[in-house]
Amino acid sequence: SGILSKRILDGQVDDAFELAKKLKKEFKDDIYIELQGHYFPEQLRVNAVLSQIIDEYNIKPIVTTDAHYKSPRQHELHTAIKSISYGTKYGESGFSGNPTYCLLDSNKLKFEFLESNITKKQLEESMKNSMELADKCNGRMEKYGTIVPNFPIPEEFDETQI
Repeated sequence: SGILSKRILDGQVDDAFELAKKLKKEFKDDIYIELQGHYFPEQLRVNAVLSQIIDEYNIKPIVTTDAHYKSPRQHELHTAIKSISYGTKYGESGFSGNPTYCLLDSNKLKFEFLESNITKKQLEESMKNSMELADKCNGRMEKYGTIVPNFPIPEEFDETQI
C-alpha cells in the first residue's frame, strides 16, 4: 500500500486528504496518484477516496496494475505457488478469485478500471498521465533477460564442487 492508501484502509481518510494537500503543495504539478483496477473490496474503497482526492487537489492520476504474472492463464499456477510459499491450502494465499494480477492489454485494462470505482474521464486521464510519467523516467529494462549476479569462485573450489 502507498502512503495514501494505507491511511484510507486504516480509516484515516482525513489524514489522507491532509497528506495529499501537503504533497501537492510541495510537488506542485509534478505529483501523481496511482489508481489500480483490481476489484476487491479494499481496492474499491481506496479508489473511491483517491478519486475524491484527485478531484479536490487537482492531482494527476496514473493507471497501474499489480502484475504478478504475465497472463490470466497463469492465475491458477500463481495461486498454487503462493499457497506453497505461504504454507496454506490452495486458494487461501490471498490471490484466489482475482485473476487481474497480470499484465493487461488496454481493452481489458479499461474494463477492469471502469469496474473499480474509477470514472471514464479519470481512466482516460490516467492513461495519458502514465505515459507522461514514463517519459520522465530514465530506466532501462532488458526484455526477457535474466539477471544473475556474478560471484567469484574461491580458488580452493573447482567447478565440480559447486
